[in-house]
Amino acid sequence: MSKRRSVLLIVAVVVMAMIVPTAALSALPQDAEIGETNIDLVRDYNDESTMGNIVTDSMLWSADLYDDGKVNGTVDVAFTNPGDLQADILIPGGAELPYAVTWGDTSDVLPFGNTLYLMDLTGAQIQDLLDQSASLQEGILQTSGATYYWYNDTGDD
Repeated sequence: MSKRRSVLLIVAVVVMAMIVPTAALSALPQDAEIGETNIDLVRDYNDESTMGNIVTDSMLWSADLYDDGKVNGTVDVAFTNPGDLQADILIPGGAELPYAVTWGDTSDVLPFGNTLYLMDLTGAQIQDLLDQSASLQEGILQTSGATYYWYNDTGDD
């Protein structure tokens, strides 16, 4: 199984966690296998991360589906705070691949019952959001659908 396929399976799992009613999901046993991966899915509070990418890609896909009932690119970008991502999904040493991901694994990642919001933003508003994120001492906004770069011109390291 390729890395891309593994990631797509996990994206579907995270999407399920975001769009299926909480009551229905809480009925799933924590050890229910709901996906698989060949790679560790890790957070990085101060940089782009595999977990941040998967969660925001899932948000983008979910919002696009919710927007008009189709995944057709009508939603352009998704953001989440890195502090929302509360756990990594790590493959134990010696585990057989692909590694089974459980409902408990995904609920550990997003334990807060986050709400997905859709809104219209101008390019200037998105620029302000990214500028504000880059100005923080710690933490980087996890993003899907946008690529951006910044540099430290303050002389601080």
